[in-house]
Amino acid sequence: MWCPEGFVTLSEVSHVLWEEADAALALEDFERDLEQDGIATMRIATGPAFDEVDSYNTWLMVRFLEFFRDQIRVVAPSGALHRLAPVVLSVEAYDPFDFNDYPTFPTDREARLRVGKVELPFVDLNAMTIRVPDSKHGPWVNSVRPIEGFPLCIALNEIPSYPNKIYDKLVELCERKRKGDRKARTHKHAELVAAMVEAHRSTPDLRKSGFMARFGVGMSRAAWEALWKDFTREVPALSRPGRRPKS
Repeated sequence: MWCPEGFVTLSEVSHVLWEEADAALALEDFERDLEQDGIATMRIATGPAFDEVDSYNTWLMVRFLEFFRDQIRVVAPSGALHRLAPVVLSVEAYDPFDFNDYPTFPTDREARLRVGKVELPFVDLNAMTIRVPDSKHGPWVNSVRPIEGFPLCIALNEIPSYPNKIYDKLVELCERKRKGDRKARTHKHAELVAAMVEAHRSTPDLRKSGFMARFGVGMSRAAWEALWKDFTREVPALSRPGRRPKS
């Protein structure tokens, strides 16, 4: 893949991150095994499982696209650089809760593989080039046809930590986002509880399924149950099983 001077293709970025992911998981697994039983039982000769590294690399690249979305360009054969509409870098997860509930890469194998099951309809994550998805993605399908196969790139001055520190920078950005999201979620959680209390006052017969339909759409099961628990602290009668007596 080619890109103008001063830029680097995302395919090259992905390669660097794959190597870093491999090394990071090897060290993490080694230290965990050592801490658990005093003996490093990890596969020292072979390193971490390939599919786990591949999943981590996908997870890292999707996070990279998230953090540097506005700086990413597509490069034409002529060398011309073009901005991308945000929808072109949109993510589809097999289970969005799995992906979004892990602001840092998990440690157990099952979760590691789940969070890597994402794709970008308009981006080939292996080659980091534009691709044309199926027709269900609407008018944008025809919009990207002229740039199908064009590589994605980013200016080197946008990622001064590349290549030696790009992995560390991504981990740092993920940690910042995790802390910021936690504060935002705490604030939103309190607002939702207050709104549910108000909904109960105005519609006393509203049951849990009704509250979920109104306030729990798009939430993971764990997030919804935590919200319901805090709500029922405010309205204890709803925490008791069985039909509620009419007042």
